[in-house]
Amino acid sequence: QALMVVPASVKMLSGCRDFETSADVTDCSALRESGEGLPGGACTNALLGLIEEIEGQRELGGAPWADVLMGLRERLKDNRFRQIPQFSSSRPVDLRETPFSPLNPQRSEGAPRKALLIGVNYTGTDDELNGCHNDVLAVRSFLLKHGFEESEIRILLDNNDC
Repeated sequence: QALMVVPASVKMLSGCRDFETSADVTDCSALRESGEGLPGGACTNALLGLIEEIEGQRELGGAPWADVLMGLRERLKDNRFRQIPQFSSSRPVDLRETPFSPLNPQRSEGAPRKALLIGVNYTGTDDELNGCHNDVLAVRSFLLKHGFEESEIRILLDNNDC
């Protein structure tokens, strides 16, 4: 029945639990080596930093989702963030056995990849953030490095600069 409602295989890492707030940081270099001192989301940059670390040690596809999720939680905790990242999927997933990948392993040959990256800084509000646009650009770079084409990535920013 789920296949009829959501025919795509979707996996999502959320920056926190539903009742938590995901943190914005002023300098991402503490969370990832290539953070360049720019503002950004704690979870996004902790994930990218973890992936950079994994890729330095072994092929990214060899790390199971459980290792990535637990490594992400540990990296945030080590940097004194209280948010707890969560995993959701449109299909059952064995987190201990399924290798982490930004690509869909069941993708049909020649089928386009699609990524939608949304950066909302809430500019001009009491809840204004500083790093959401930087996060989108960092994730875009990551996706391009891992097999996506520019035409397969759609970016939406709340400053109409996309």
